Amino acid sequence: METLSLLARLSKDVRLTSRELSREEARGLVDMYYKLQHQRIALAGQIRAINQGADEPETTNVLSFFQSQVETLENQIRAALGEYAQKFVAGRWAQSLVGIGPVISAGLLCHIDIERAKHASQVWRYAGIAAPSVDVWLGQDGAKKLVVELEEMAGDDADDPEFLLNLAAAKTKRRVETLRGWATKYGKNKLTRTGIINALARRPWNADFKTLVTYKLGESFVKQQNREGAYYGQLYARRKAEYMVANDEGRFAERAAQILRTKNYSKDTDAYAALSKGKLPQAQLHAMARRIAAKMLLAHFHHVLYETHYGHAPEKPWIIEHGGHVDYEAPPNWPLVE
Repeated sequence: METLSLLARLSKDVRLTSRELSREEARGLVDMYYKLQHQRIALAGQIRAINQGADEPETTNVLSFFQSQVETLENQIRAALGEYAQKFVAGRWAQSLVGIGPVISAGLLCHIDIERAKHASQVWRYAGIAAPSVDVWLGQDGAKKLVVELEEMAGDDADDPEFLLNLAAAKTKRRVETLRGWATKYGKNKLTRTGIINALARRPWNADFKTLVTYKLGESFVKQQNREGAYYGQLYARRKAEYMVANDEGRFAERAAQILRTKNYSKDTDAYAALSKGKLPQAQLHAMARRIAAKMLLAHFHHVLYETHYGHAPEKPWIIEHGGHVDYEAPPNWPLVE
């Protein structure tokens, strides 16, 4: 146990310098934290499986030692990320909310570059939770098919990579600069047709950030929905109740029919049974409501991060300012009372 005591002592020194972490270092620690968490849970499962049905514990102290060591490292990283997040007003604001702890707040900070995200919708896209029509992963075959279609549209300009690039950006609603960066990288510092195809074939969101937002953050809100002051958890609960009523009234019938046409479900599943009746499965209603809560949090986090960086509030998301959505509210607990 001397090793664990040493790690505990070292953690104090680590915390002192954690506020100086770079965004890349913090992102690496967030990833490491969840890997260690997964490993700790796996070790605990192994110990339970070995001891199951035994009158006395059959495991040696070795497995328990390593489980404790992993847990110690996990706690160290959580503490370090908490210190990192405390350096930022947006990090302190996030940790003032029910359902957000040091790891998630640090994860939001290290993934969102406010100087590259003028609007909250850009953060939504980066997290893969923008509108379904926008979050489309073409893949290699889809990208090739799209480029052929664009070449037909371009006519005599089909051989001009720059013209083709601008058409591709407009068609997919992606930033020209971002597409050009990836296309020239794939084209070995040249803008080529193949490079454009490879750039379009890339996943249009960050997988780690999507996992953090959709599952870690979203499910945290779900778990905290009954707690007092759980703003986003209560938003999830309200939206899910609304979706369930709409589903019972058949207002999702068209979407259910489209899903049934485009995806393969085994006929003995609950999902197929619901879709065949013109209704969405309960799991999808849960995911839709969770996504709304996550999107609102990201809009609010972007607001706080933007205002503290630039000194004034950002524009409201386009869908709220111009698209008819009126249910946007100002960030809770903002301005933050330190």
